[in-house]
Amino acid sequence: MPANLLTEATWLIPATALTATAITALTRAALSLCQTVVQERSRTTRLTTALKDSTPDQRPEIIRACGHLETLHPKPTRCGQLTKRQGHRSS
Repeated sequence: MPANLLTEATWLIPATALTATAITALTRAALSLCQTVVQERSRTTRLTTALKDSTPDQRPEIIRACGHLETLHPKPTRCGQLTKRQGHRSS
């Protein structure tokens, strides 16, 4: 009887592994989405603050300057590493 129980429960290990993999993938995707939302809100807040009290003819230059500043400061990617395009130098 104990041997029969082992063969009936063999599906449990792959099912658990598959479930854990799916949960990990969903968690990473959710965290990535949350990080993107926070970054975009920060950009919007900075741009709104920069544009406050500006005249319509000043706004295009302010927007260009803000965009230029964002390209100057590299953003860390996954695990805090920089990509080559963002300024990482390969050894």
